Amino acid sequence: KLSEDGRAGVVLEVQGTALVRPAGRTRWTPLAPKAVLFPGDLVRTATRGAHAIEIEMGGGRVLLGPGSLVETSEPKRLRVVRGELEATGGEQVALTVSGPGGFSEAVSGTAWLRAEGKHTRALEDAPRWVKGYRASASDEWMGSLLAKVDGRDVPLTNVIVNAMEAGT
Repeated sequence: KLSEDGRAGVVLEVQGTALVRPAGRTRWTPLAPKAVLFPGDLVRTATRGAHAIEIEMGGGRVLLGPGSLVETSEPKRLRVVRGELEATGGEQVALTVSGPGGFSEAVSGTAWLRAEGKHTRALEDAPRWVKGYRASASDEWMGSLLAKVDGRDVPLTNVIVNAMEAGT
């Protein structure tokens, strides 16, 4: 489980540009699928274009849209600073989202939220970017470098991540 090793979340998917700034650091680092997030990490997506990141947090999921900034607190809790997100609580446990203006909500189903300025509010419908993200068949739509692995074309980012995990 995530909480047993100190993790707050794991990146499931990245579309476009998503960055992390670990607690106590000043440098932003690009995120890739399978990246581990810890409490206090700031995660942001680029503002212009199709940028999104999906994170698993303690059984729930968070999908951040373009121009979003959040802070991970613990496996089932995060704080949105700005932007739009889709929060989905797990079947057994709610995902708690807090934001500007004293906003705090325990999400057990799916909720769409927008934080701007000093206010956070729930949206009635999914924003357009969520529909675009869900409709995307692949995160490689902008093009990618491919490597031939066992006769298959595999995105080079996957080859590098797998090699790092294998220690090669």
